[in-house]
Amino acid sequence: MPEAHANLKTAVQLKNVLAVDNDPIMLKFLSRILEKAGLHVVTAKDGITAIDTLKSYTPDLFFIDLVMPNIDGRALRRIIRSKEAFKTSPIVIVSAIAAEESIDTAELGANVCIAKVAYTNMEIMINKLLIDPQLLWDPILDNRVFGVEDLYPRNITSELLTVNGHYRFMLDSMSSGIIEFDQNRLVIYANPAALRIFSIPIEIMLGSHVAQLFKVGTNEPLSSLINASVPKDEKIIAPRIFTSVRLLSQ
Repeated sequence: MPEAHANLKTAVQLKNVLAVDNDPIMLKFLSRILEKAGLHVVTAKDGITAIDTLKSYTPDLFFIDLVMPNIDGRALRRIIRSKEAFKTSPIVIVSAIAAEESIDTAELGANVCIAKVAYTNMEIMINKLLIDPQLLWDPILDNRVFGVEDLYPRNITSELLTVNGHYRFMLDSMSSGIIEFDQNRLVIYANPAALRIFSIPIEIMLGSHVAQLFKVGTNEPLSSLINASVPKDEKIIAPRIFTSVRLLSQ
């Protein structure tokens, strides 16, 4: 859990918020509530955008969607916690799969988890946290998901989570290094073997430009191969590009 749990009496001064969600309607909803409370809000549509935002913006509070394309909420949380400035910053996880997947806020390194339920109910929950920010560090709220009692498990969601977990397990278990990068050549996934090959922690690997990993500028054949892997159709949304690190390093 965040270190601030050890000191609930720490003075709380929230000014800047970063809200990360791939749903633009949810971002507008969060912005409206938070700005109404007098907070300055910056939004990001995905994990990659959030990482870039943190280069020039220092939030006091994070609202992060758990399930997002490219870098998801779990991976983004690890990146945030790896930065000294955010080791004790409160992170609120917003989840649409709270009924289908058990969420351990302590394991996630988050402070509070709120289920994506009716907007009116979510607004009440968020306002409670803003009225009494000390709740963000209250260990009593560990592993409690606000609003989950209003949700019912959906079979299709459970099945998709199982399939996704199966494929992720397969990739993580492979001895060959696998990295995945988006159309901007930014790394959005790396399996454990790839991390060992490059000797880079996941917090640094994610969001890195693939050219920096392979020193593409000094390897013209490799540069051509990577460029050929990226779709040229700009209309393609979030293409998934898998590249074998072992193959490229030979």
